Amino acid sequence: MLFSGKNIIVTGATGDLGTAITQRLIAQGANILAVASNKAELARLTTEVSGPGALQTFVADVSDSEQVLGYATRAFELWGKVDGFVNNAGIQTPVRPIVEFPEEDFDRVMAVNIRGVFLGMKYVLPRMRDGGSVVNMSSALGVVGGAGIVAYVASKHNHRHEQDRRARTRRSRYPGQCLRSRTDRRPNDL
Repeated sequence: MLFSGKNIIVTGATGDLGTAITQRLIAQGANILAVASNKAELARLTTEVSGPGALQTFVADVSDSEQVLGYATRAFELWGKVDGFVNNAGIQTPVRPIVEFPEEDFDRVMAVNIRGVFLGMKYVLPRMRDGGSVVNMSSALGVVGGAGIVAYVASKHNHRHEQDRRARTRRSRYPGQCLRSRTDRRPNDL
């Protein structure tokens, strides 16, 4: 098994992509700390994933520094080392012209998609073993852009290359369009 015995944090673990990542890692023997902001969704996740790996959950808003420090510390308490970090949490808003784009939606997208990535790396990297791996989930839209989703495009372009000496493998992933159950919801609904 490819990830047998590896200790990995996955943020945004209850979204469609996060659930798929968590399931694949658990199936490959990884120990996962699944992080999401909704306790009920984390409970659902525990019933949906299975495999030889172990699943732990942690409720946190990735834009809140104390809560991010909380999940980073919890992972270290569980395992003594972190082998991998999938910085996957992210939100988008409904498509609308920039002149109709609510400022509070813009601020929330920036808080989750930029501040959340920054805080995750700030607090997880010091707890990561030398040679660990970080995957910052970006988006193809962060490279090519798109009309009507200004905050999402800007946020996904922002964090493509930031890493630390502890993370031997440095990656940003740019998934293309995904069919997601949450695509048409507002940030507060997530």
